[in-house]
Amino acid sequence: MKRSNYNIKFINADNNYIKLSLVLILSLIFFNLSFSDDETKQYRPIGKPLLRYNDFLERRFDTSNVDRSFRIRANEQLQSMQNFTKEYFDILQSSQPDWKNIGPFDIGGRVRTIAVHPTNPNILYIGAAAGGIWKSTNGAISWMPMFDFEDATSFGSISIDPNNPEILYAATGEMIIGGGIPYLGDGIYKTTDSGNSWFQIGLTEVAAFSKLYVHPLNSSIIYAAGVVRNGGVYRSSDAGLSWEKLCDGNITDLSINPNDINEIFAGVNAVGLMYSSDGGVNWLERSQGLTQLGGRVSVQAFSKNTSILYALIERADSRGAVFKSTNKGKSWTMVLNGNQSFFNSQGYYNNYISIHPDNPDIVLAGGIELWRTRNGGASWDVMNNRTSPSTMHVDQHHAVYAPSNNNIVYVANDGGIYKSTNTGQNWLDMNKGLMITQFYAFTVNQRQVNQNFGGTQDHGTVGNPGNNWKMVVGGDGFDCFFHPSDQNILFGEIYYGDVFRYNIRNDNFTFLRNGLPSDDIGAWHSPFVLDERTHNIYLGRNAIYVSYNYGDYFYQFSPKYNHQFTAIGVNKLNSRIMYAGNRVGNIIRTTDAGISWETLNTSNLPGKYITEITTSSFNENIVYVSYSGYGHRHIFKSEDYGNSWRPIDLMLPDVPVNSILLHPENESIIFAGTDVGVFMSGDGGENWMPYGSNLPRTPILDLKFHNNRVLLPKLTLRAATYGRSIWEIEVPDQLIPESEIVSPSGIENYIGGSSADLSWFGFEYPVRVEFTYDASENWILVADSVFTNHIKYKLPDINTFSARFKVTSLKNGVSKISRTFSIKPKYPGAILFQNSLGYNSYGLVCDTKNRILVVDYRNGIVYFYDNKTFELLKKISSPVPGFYTDITLNSTDDRIFLHKMSDESGSDAEIIIIDTLGNLISRIQSPAVYPMGLAFDNNKLYISERDGQKRIFEMNLNNDFEIKYLLQNPVTADFGPRCFTYSGGTIHQVSTFFNNTNLTKSEISIFSPYNQVYESIPLVESTGVMNARGIDIDKEDGNYWVSTFTGSIYKIASGNELSSISHEFQNNIKVFPNPTGEFLKINFESSNNILNQNITIYNLHGIEIQNITNINSSNLKIDVSKYSQGVYFIKIGNAVRKFVKI
Repeated sequence: MKRSNYNIKFINADNNYIKLSLVLILSLIFFNLSFSDDETKQYRPIGKPLLRYNDFLERRFDTSNVDRSFRIRANEQLQSMQNFTKEYFDILQSSQPDWKNIGPFDIGGRVRTIAVHPTNPNILYIGAAAGGIWKSTNGAISWMPMFDFEDATSFGSISIDPNNPEILYAATGEMIIGGGIPYLGDGIYKTTDSGNSWFQIGLTEVAAFSKLYVHPLNSSIIYAAGVVRNGGVYRSSDAGLSWEKLCDGNITDLSINPNDINEIFAGVNAVGLMYSSDGGVNWLERSQGLTQLGGRVSVQAFSKNTSILYALIERADSRGAVFKSTNKGKSWTMVLNGNQSFFNSQGYYNNYISIHPDNPDIVLAGGIELWRTRNGGASWDVMNNRTSPSTMHVDQHHAVYAPSNNNIVYVANDGGIYKSTNTGQNWLDMNKGLMITQFYAFTVNQRQVNQNFGGTQDHGTVGNPGNNWKMVVGGDGFDCFFHPSDQNILFGEIYYGDVFRYNIRNDNFTFLRNGLPSDDIGAWHSPFVLDERTHNIYLGRNAIYVSYNYGDYFYQFSPKYNHQFTAIGVNKLNSRIMYAGNRVGNIIRTTDAGISWETLNTSNLPGKYITEITTSSFNENIVYVSYSGYGHRHIFKSEDYGNSWRPIDLMLPDVPVNSILLHPENESIIFAGTDVGVFMSGDGGENWMPYGSNLPRTPILDLKFHNNRVLLPKLTLRAATYGRSIWEIEVPDQLIPESEIVSPSGIENYIGGSSADLSWFGFEYPVRVEFTYDASENWILVADSVFTNHIKYKLPDINTFSARFKVTSLKNGVSKISRTFSIKPKYPGAILFQNSLGYNSYGLVCDTKNRILVVDYRNGIVYFYDNKTFELLKKISSPVPGFYTDITLNSTDDRIFLHKMSDESGSDAEIIIIDTLGNLISRIQSPAVYPMGLAFDNNKLYISERDGQKRIFEMNLNNDFEIKYLLQNPVTADFGPRCFTYSGGTIHQVSTFFNNTNLTKSEISIFSPYNQVYESIPLVESTGVMNARGIDIDKEDGNYWVSTFTGSIYKIASGNELSSISHEFQNNIKVFPNPTGEFLKINFESSNNILNQNITIYNLHGIEIQNITNINSSNLKIDVSKYSQGVYFIKIGNAVRKFVKI
C-alpha cells in the first residue's frame, strides 16, 4: 500500500496483481470513511460506552466540532494565571493549603494500557482513560501518579524502550471507534527519566492511539497505530523526532516482529488484517477466513514465530469471534464463536488479544469478560470469577505478560488493574491506591467527618459508609443526596434519570419509578435535586417531576418540553421559585410552585449546555447559571429573578464550567469547577484565580462544601474529578491578598500590534495605567482615571524583552509593576488575536459598525460580535435550512448575503438574502459547483466554487442578477478554495491543501481577478496548520480576520497594517482621514512642498488607479467614493503610505 489514501496498491497474496475493483472497494471500506466537506463519519455501533462518551463531548462541543486544542489553550491560560508575580503567588499559597486526595483509594477506574519493565516485573506503568499515567515499583501493590500536570489525561498506549527502560513513550487519546475526537488527548509524549518528566514529541493531529511499539532491534524505530482523526500506521526512525505516515485508516491494533524491523501486522476497523514485510511501504490484505467483519479488529503475532497469529474481531452482528492463523494471516480458522454477550454491542470498546510470549497455546481474549485458552483455542474458560478479593470487573482493555517472568501477567479493564502470577489462571485485584475514579457528581454527609457518596463512570454509585469505599448501585451513576432526616438513606440515579433510594444499613436499594412515564427519557445525566426547605425531590427529564414523599411517587410538575433538562435550581429562600435549564441553553422559571411556567429571555446567553443553576442564600432575587462549551462566557448572574443577565467570568479561561458554588457566609466568594481545575473569585466574579495547588489537570465536574463547623472547624471544599477521584482543601477566612497585577504574568511573548489583556485587583479606583518597553522608568500613559479592573492595550510593533505595565491608584498612590514580558515585531501571518467560538465557524464579514458577523456552517445561524471585545451582541437564524459556507453584506442597507447548499455534497447552491433580523428578502440560484466564496463590492457579488472548474463569477445586483464568468481560481487543489473577500480590486481567499484527508497547508491566497497576480500568507496556529475557512479585512487596520472550521477566530497580520490616525510624510505632508469613505484629504503645510509633486494611487498589487499632476493648492481633496473597499497606497514624491477605503 502506498502512502496515499486514493493511490492504494494492494497486492493479491496469491496472484500478485492489483485488482481494480478491490482498490475501489477497499478505498471505501479499508478506511471506513465517508468523505464530506469537512467531516469523517465513522462506523457507530450502539452501546453504553459510546452513548456516555458522546454525551461527554456534546456537552462541550457541537457533535461535529470536537477540537481538543481549546482545552489545551485553557490549560495555557491556567498556567499563565498561576505564574502571577512571585509576591502574589507566595501570599496566595501561604493562605491556601494544598489539595489532598480523599478517595476512593481502592475502587480504581478505567485503565486502557499497561507497560512492564523489560527486566523487572515489579516495575510497571499504566495509562488511565482520564486519570493520567501511574507507576508501581512493587508489582502493583502501590501506585504513584506520574502525569498529573500535563495537557493530556487520557491514554491509548504506553511503550517502554526495551534497551533503555528509563525511556518511555505515551500515546494519548482513548480509542473509542465511532465516538468522535478524544477530548483529553494531545499526541505522543516521551520521558527519559522513568516518567518523572515528560515532553511532547508530535502526532498531535492524531485523535487517539491503539498501540505503540519501540522496536527491540533498534530503539530509534517506533511504530504507532492511530485511529479516528488522521488514523493510520506511523513510523519514527529517530526516536520520535519526526514521523512518517505509512498508511491511512482506523488501525485498531498493531503487532510487530521483534526479530524483524520491517514486519508489521495491522488490525484495521471493518477490514481485517493488513500485512507489510517492507516496513509499511507496501501492504497485503490478509482477511480470508475472517468472516462477517463488522468493526474493530485486534490482532497479535506470537513473538517467537510470527506465522502464528490470533485475531479477535467485532462481527457485523456485534458478536465476537477469535480466529487463528498459522501462515501469517493468509488463511484463518475460527477458534471461538462468541455469542451476543461476548461484546454486548461493545466490541468497539472492550476488545483485545494477548499471546503468552513462550507458549502460543495460551491466549487471553478480552471482551465483556476475560477469556483464556491453554490449548490453542480448542477450549476457552471465563476468568472473571477467579479473582481475589472480589470478582474481576467487566469490560476488558489490555493484557501484558512481564517480559522477564512470563508467569506474571497484568490485565486492564474498566475496574482498573489485575494481576496473575500463574499465566492467567487466577487473579488479584491490584487497585489499592490507584485513585482514578471518574465522578460525574457527588454528595457530602454533613453529619460525618468524611463520608461521601457519588455517581461514577463504570463503577455506578460508590461511597464510604465505613472505613472502605464500595459500589452500592451498579451502572453509571450521577446525582445523589442524603435523606434530610436520616443519614442512612441515600437517593441516587443512573443514566437517563432512572432514580433509586438506597438503605446504607441493610445495603438494599429500590428504584423509584412510580408516576414517571416510560416515554419521557431523561438526559444521560439528568438533574436530580432535593429542596432543603420543603424536602421535595425534583427530577428533570423533558418535564420536571416532583415527589412529596421521598420518591414513593412522582407527579409531573412542569409541561413537557422539546429538550431534556440538565440543571434545576430551587430558590434557597423561597421554594415557590424554581429554575430549570436544558441542553440548548433555555431557562424556564416558576414563581408559584409549578402552577405556571415561563421561558426566560436568554438572547444574551449562550445557547449551550447548562451545567448548574444556583441561587443566593441571602437575596431571593439573585440567581446564577453556568454553561459548558467553548467560545462564550460561562457564568452569568441575574439580580432580578432571571429577567436580565450579566457575565461574571471575564477573567476566567475559555473553558467549560461544570459546577458553581457560593461561599455559605460570603457570597462575593465564588468557586467554579472547570475542565482544567478549580477557580475562585473573591469579588463576586470580577477577578478569578486558580484555587490552591497540587490539583491534577483533570475535569472538575462537581463541587461541594463540608460546612459543619462542629465536625470540621475550617470550611472545607471538596471536588469530584473526572478521572482522579475526590479531593478536598480548607477554605481560609482571608482569601484576598493585597493589590496585584494579574496579567500579563511575565511569561508572554506578544506580537507587535496585538492586543494585550491587562488586569489587576485590590486597587482603590480610579487607577492610572502606564507602559514601558525598556528597563528605564520612562513610562508612557496608556489610560487615566480607569474605574474597571481590566483593559486591552494594542502593543507597539517593536522588538523588546523588557516591556512592563504599571498600575497606580489615583486615590491612595499604591502602585504595582508587572513582570517583564517580550514583544516581537509582527510579520505577515502572525496571530494578533484569537478567540474560541464553539461551533463550526465558516464565513465571516466585518461591517462598518465595529461588528464581525460569523455564520455557523451547519445551521445558518449568524453571530454578531463586537470586534473589540468579542462579546456576542446577538444572533439570528437563516429561515432556509441547509449548510452555509460564506457570508457578506451590503453595509449601506444591511442586507446579508449567505452562500448555502442543501447538503454536504454541494447540491442546490443558493444565495440567501436576509436582513439583520433574520427575515428572508430573496433567494437566488448560485452558479457555483459546491458554493464557497461570497463577497460584496459596489453592488456586485463575487462568487466562487470549491469544486468543478473552480470558477469565480461576478453577479451584478443592479442588472437582473446578471452573472458573468471572471476567471478560473488560481488555487486548483482539491478542497482548496475556501471563503474570500474582495478589496481594492483584489481577492483575498483562504485556501487549504490536503494530502488525502490530511491537512498539509493553509494560506491566504491574494490575487487579482483580472491579471491573476498571486501571492500568499501562511496560516499556522499553535497546534499546527490552521483549518481555516472564513476571511475578511479589518476596516480599521487592514489586518485579516480568519475563522476555522474547528471553531476559532483569529486576527492575522497582513503586512499592510494601517493606522487609524493621520500619517505624516516628510516635509510635513499630512494625509487624512484614514480609513476614509468618501474623500481623502492632503495637506501641505508649506507651499514650497507643492512644487514638482505628483500624487499616484495604487491598489494592493501595484496597479495604478489614479494619477494627479499640476498641484496648485496646499489643501487637496481626492474623491475616492467610487473606489472599491480595500487597501490602497498613495505615493507623494518618494514617500508611500497606505490607506483604506471603507
